Amino acid sequence: MTVRITKPEFNLREKLTELDYGRVPYEKMPKGSVISSAVWNVPATAITTSGSWAYNTTPTNAATYAVANFTFKKKLSSSIVQGIAVGHVDVNGATGHPTVVSLVNNGTAVYGAAYRHQRVQNQEPDAYTFAFEDDMKAQDDPLNPVYYLRCHSSATTMYFSRMNAGSTENNPYRVFFQEVVQ
Repeated sequence: MTVRITKPEFNLREKLTELDYGRVPYEKMPKGSVISSAVWNVPATAITTSGSWAYNTTPTNAATYAVANFTFKKKLSSSIVQGIAVGHVDVNGATGHPTVVSLVNNGTAVYGAAYRHQRVQNQEPDAYTFAFEDDMKAQDDPLNPVYYLRCHSSATTMYFSRMNAGSTENNPYRVFFQEVVQ
């Protein structure tokens, strides 16, 4: 008995081309891969912060003042967001005052914060820098997480991305976001 097998012919080059996505699909990227990134440039602004605050107070929404908010668009709902906030803030007239800059969500989650105890009340912007990571557990929408930059000082005003004496964006405050595969 003879068994004859026939199979359709195919072009190997064509099949390989079909498999070549030009890039690895997001779902197949290895753990730790950066999927997307964004830079949030905080505009030059002055935030009135009069009130009392202490070094041991958690920088919740109730204890801080709104600076600005940013929505980071993600590709995967299962990824995390991490990054760094870096830049200058002028707290003129803040001799002996604690000050804080924090990144929070719309609820109670604090992702990162920078603290300084101001000892000099000159126009000398200080760096408020911190790293952060968000596992998306406290976000309403894991594909579009919203972040709020908030601050506090017992002094009158905090000046972001600028000095007290001017409104020029000469000291930019930026937040770098990266979507990372878990």
